[in-house]
Amino acid sequence: MVEFMQLLAKQHPDLVTLLNVSKTFEGRPMYGVKISSSYRFKPAIFVDAGIHAREWVAPAAALYMIKK
Repeated sequence: MVEFMQLLAKQHPDLVTLLNVSKTFEGRPMYGVKISSSYRFKPAIFVDAGIHAREWVAPAAALYMIKK
């Protein structure tokens, strides 16, 4: 999943920014993706996925939205 986000950031540096937002309780990095064409103030949408381990489809849906 992280490799996919890194690839998108590399392929589209003008649109995609990979953010290291925090660390988990176990010390692993938590990432976010910012998709924006400029730095001007605009309304935003926040998509939260992968909070609960048994909700497997949420991260897949979030990655699908990021890809599109």
